[in-house]
Amino acid sequence: MCIQLQSASCWYNNRTDAYISTYAGLTEVPSDIPASARRVDLSNNGITDIKPGDFSHLSQCTQLYASFNGLTEIRGDMWEGLESLEWLHLYGNEIKVIEPGAFSNLSTIKWLFLSENQMTETNEDMWQGLGTLEILHLDRNDIRIILPGAFSALSSCEELALDTNHITNITSEMFIGLESLETLDLRFNDIADIAPNSFFALTNCKILELDFNQLKVMNRGVLEGLTNLESLGLDKNQISDIEPASFSALSSCRDLSLQTNQLIEIRQDMFEGLVSLTELNLHNNEISLLAPGCFTPLASCKTLDLSFNDLEVITRDMLGGLHVLENLRLYQNKLNHIEGGSFLSLSSCKFLSLQNNKLTIITREMFEGLLSLTQILLFGNSIRIIEPGSFSPLPFCEKLNLVGNGLTEINGDIWQGLDSLKHLYLNYNPIYKIQELGWSHLPNIELIRIDHNNLTTLEENIFDPDLYPDSHGHPASLSMRIGGNPLHCDKRMCWIKEGQEEGWLNPIFSTYSQKPDCANFPENEWKYIDLDC
Repeated sequence: MCIQLQSASCWYNNRTDAYISTYAGLTEVPSDIPASARRVDLSNNGITDIKPGDFSHLSQCTQLYASFNGLTEIRGDMWEGLESLEWLHLYGNEIKVIEPGAFSNLSTIKWLFLSENQMTETNEDMWQGLGTLEILHLDRNDIRIILPGAFSALSSCEELALDTNHITNITSEMFIGLESLETLDLRFNDIADIAPNSFFALTNCKILELDFNQLKVMNRGVLEGLTNLESLGLDKNQISDIEPASFSALSSCRDLSLQTNQLIEIRQDMFEGLVSLTELNLHNNEISLLAPGCFTPLASCKTLDLSFNDLEVITRDMLGGLHVLENLRLYQNKLNHIEGGSFLSLSSCKFLSLQNNKLTIITREMFEGLLSLTQILLFGNSIRIIEPGSFSPLPFCEKLNLVGNGLTEINGDIWQGLDSLKHLYLNYNPIYKIQELGWSHLPNIELIRIDHNNLTTLEENIFDPDLYPDSHGHPASLSMRIGGNPLHCDKRMCWIKEGQEEGWLNPIFSTYSQKPDCANFPENEWKYIDLDC
């Protein structure tokens, strides 16, 4: 039951023991808060000060919200009586000053939120007595100075948020005392320098976020001590070099993200020590060279993202050692050549994305070794030639995307070995002819997209009847998108209508119709034709 108190904006729920007085225009703490209140919410008012004794009767209160008010300083006498407090929310105020020992009488507090204030520095005296604190948020302030040992009193703190401040450097004594810390967020600062051993005290840290800073080089020794780190974020810095053994201390790290930096090459010694790494993100750098064996230390890596770089060639010695890799992203590079055998070590790879490169030919040896591949994306290249048997190393491939290339003619020998293929995308090519038995070697095909090509007809002999003994010489069920071709509608296409009537073929000529819009009936440009068969 909610009981209205003095003001129309003040409510007390005696079932949950929650006192709520938000957006009430308050300028001071109200005097009618029941002593039984466990949750007090005074957010979004105009309170500029909390006087001694304002909460002295609230010994049962565990959560206090005073966010988005006008508080400018924090004193110790503000919290008298709050002997059970666990959560204190003070974000969105104008706090500039925290007096020494201001929180020392809050012996049970676990969560303290001071985000979106006007703090410019932090020191050890501010956090005296907060030995039980588990979460401290200081993000979105104006913090520029963190004095040595500033957090030494926070022995139980597990999460520290310092993101979106103006910190420029990390020193070796900055995080002393945070032996329980598991998550450290330093994103969106101006950090350009990290002293060696700065994180040495953080032996239990699992997540370190350094994205959106101004780091230019990863130096050896910077990450020492982070033996339990599982995730390291370095996105959107200006990193152009990684010294040898910079990550050697990170034997537990599983996720390393370096996207949107300025790396131009990957050397053999860059990733030493990352024996547990399962995901490496190098998206959107300027990488043009992969040294032979550069990924050999990554024996556990399952996802490697090299998209949006400047690679022109992949050779057979570049990807060695990635024996458990499942996902390889090479799209949006400048690849014009992939040497035969380049993927020989990738026997576990299931997904390969090579779209939006400059490949012109697919060779017989290009995909050797990809025995587990289920999906390959090749759209947006300039592929004009596919050698017979090029896909034969891919017995489990179910999806092949060749949209937007330069293919002009389809020969059935192209698809040798694709016994598991279900979806084939060939739309937006200049294909003008599908040769006899053009869909050979595709016993499990379910969808073919050949829309928006230059086909003038589709004849029935494109299927190999020997592949479908149980369905009268054609696939059991096939959707085929054909629209956007200059089709010449005549009896050569009657098999399409018959297949539709028999129920095994679903021809899709456009978004709106299952009947052809035929080029040889120009007067019916916006109508669809029923074939006279």
